[in-house]
Amino acid sequence: MPTIQPENIAPSPSKTGLPTQQLLFQSAYSEIENALDSRQFAEAIALSETVMSYYLAARKASLQSQDASRIRLTCIGALVFELSGIKLHGVRETNKIALSLYLKVMDWSEEKNRLLHELLTANDSAPWSERYANLEDVATRGAALVADLLVIQADEWSANGSLFDAPIPNTNATATSSIETV
Repeated sequence: MPTIQPENIAPSPSKTGLPTQQLLFQSAYSEIENALDSRQFAEAIALSETVMSYYLAARKASLQSQDASRIRLTCIGALVFELSGIKLHGVRETNKIALSLYLKVMDWSEEKNRLLHELLTANDSAPWSERYANLEDVATRGAALVADLLVIQADEWSANGSLFDAPIPNTNATATSSIETV
């Protein structure tokens, strides 16, 4: 596996004119593609989930900038519930295309959880290699969803400036498992 040098992680915003967050998401997407090419499906899934979660947290922060200190990284389902207005005290996404995509992200997250748990289900006689190969579809769909989020992010940025360069979410909250179901 190649060593990634810090200068290769993301170009300087001053060189590209793009916000740092967008550049980092693009770099992460590149790593997701590399993981898929290397058949490292668990890595691609983990990176996709991280980008999705941070994207949703940043979007939430951009919608409630008056209270950015309360933003916390949490599971995808909780963030989508807030952005969709399902959680009554949450913020509400006004972009219908983005909202539809967030719901697809939540569905993907639930499928990912099911497949990851099935890796360790003892009542299935399938060998590990077959179980792991089942992750390919969810890893590929996760990468496609990240790409779709990046398109929406780029559209928002070009329309509104650095909308997604939100404050860093508060990570002092109780950590939640990346495979926690919603």
